[in-house]
Amino acid sequence: MTVLAGKVIDAHTGYPVAGVVLGCSGSGAVHYCRSDERGYFGFKDINEGCWQVIASKPPYSEHNCSYCLDGTLYLNICLLVDGLDDEVVTA
Repeated sequence: MTVLAGKVIDAHTGYPVAGVVLGCSGSGAVHYCRSDERGYFGFKDINEGCWQVIASKPPYSEHNCSYCLDGTLYLNICLLVDGLDDEVVTA
């Protein structure tokens, strides 16, 4: 069995995002979890193979990526606030 774990952060501030609902589907199974107050999440004892991970919490845009696992994988998921430009302005 493998582990898919990580941390969800705000892409603009770098702060952790708590309460993000994460879904992990693949290999004929679906798992759900929620990020804790420090942004950490984890799916334990999932089968090796390809998995689709979706992270969702308003007002952020949904994050959707696929990963192929053959061991433990640690992710940093960066969420953008829906409707904000990704442009950085400096003076």
